[in-house]
Amino acid sequence: MFFGKNKEKLSVELVDVEVDTSEMINIKDSRVVYINGAGKLREVRKEVKNLKNGYLSQIRLNNVPLIQMNKEYIPTIESLLATGYGIENANCKEILEIQGKINSDFISLENSIKTMTPLLKLLDNGFYMIADAECYPTDGNGNFFWNVPNNMVLNPATAEKCLIDNDFTYIAGQPAYLYPTQTTDVYNPKRIEYYIEKLKKMNDNNEPRAIVYNFGQFINFIIDGHHKACASTLLKEPVSCILIIPDRIYKNYYKNICLNFSGILVDYKNIPKEYTRYIKKEKFSPSQEKIEIKDGIVNNR
Repeated sequence: MFFGKNKEKLSVELVDVEVDTSEMINIKDSRVVYINGAGKLREVRKEVKNLKNGYLSQIRLNNVPLIQMNKEYIPTIESLLATGYGIENANCKEILEIQGKINSDFISLENSIKTMTPLLKLLDNGFYMIADAECYPTDGNGNFFWNVPNNMVLNPATAEKCLIDNDFTYIAGQPAYLYPTQTTDVYNPKRIEYYIEKLKKMNDNNEPRAIVYNFGQFINFIIDGHHKACASTLLKEPVSCILIIPDRIYKNYYKNICLNFSGILVDYKNIPKEYTRYIKKEKFSPSQEKIEIKDGIVNNR
């Protein structure tokens, strides 16, 4: 999607550009960053002959599938969604490296971006919006976020929603719901009790954040924070999150090239000149890698 920088010099750079998130009711604050990344946390996708309106897709970390999808091209059609093979099986030292700091009290969004830098460098090259947001511990299909089927099922949160029958008024791109990547084998009641007591004593401004990644429409997958989400559920509160939203230029149909963060648009003209050379409108580029969609193993309870 982007022309990257020197592959040997991975970096995360704050981009001086304003973003209007006023229509995203769950986002409190946001920054845009440009990442020159290693591509170890990425989407792999492949067109398949018997899927006329979509393609197979996986989000992989160190080549381990975290999420699996039969993704639709048409934004109003629900996609099939399934769990992956467990993020703890990806042997990601970068997540372990930041866990201590990210699990401590929240200071500021820019401080969190700095803390998350080792993880952010795993992403593909490109622009991302990093936001301080509140999300809800459900998959958007009436299930507790960790109680989801491992096999492919339709998920309504993967599509735009018509607000009124026979009226072409849709709501889209609100990154509100959560989906698991960690297997329930690592569920630890004592860890949940710890977060319950911690969250009771804190206000929303400084409670520790989960790290989540938006992969379209209303659904985010959890990179770190499954026990925080459980604690928030028992307290009947939303989950405070650091939300990563990748730019999706290829979904923008406007005349001007824009950065498109799940419906939040940043016009090309407002992007600092030193970054405009990294922008290239994307066409669908299927991976040459083999993609098999198997049943996941996240929910073992």
